[in-house]
Amino acid sequence: MKLERRGWIDRGSYRKRILTQGELGEGILVQVVQVPAGKAVGEHYHKRQTEFYYILRGKAKLRIGEEVYEAKQGEAYVCRPGDIHSVDNRASGEAFELLVLKLNYHGEDSVWV
Repeated sequence: MKLERRGWIDRGSYRKRILTQGELGEGILVQVVQVPAGKAVGEHYHKRQTEFYYILRGKAKLRIGEEVYEAKQGEAYVCRPGDIHSVDNRASGEAFELLVLKLNYHGEDSVWV
């Protein structure tokens, strides 16, 4: 599986760039997600996906379940199916960027709370 740099997809409060995904868009997806300064990604969860996050740059509040982390560059986190999570970058003056590895990916399965 080769990593590629595709264009950014704007989602309003964040944008993402898909680097690679499994055949037929299933199984695995790797992407870079960027949350601009002053923005927040609301609470949501995934029905089937496990997400691994590796923070590439910036600092933001990352909520996973009941825990709130001051996530920063070089840290890693895991979000399991059903874990409600969000990112709050409203207090920062710089973009928050993370590498996201989605396992058991079978298309969009986000449920917004």
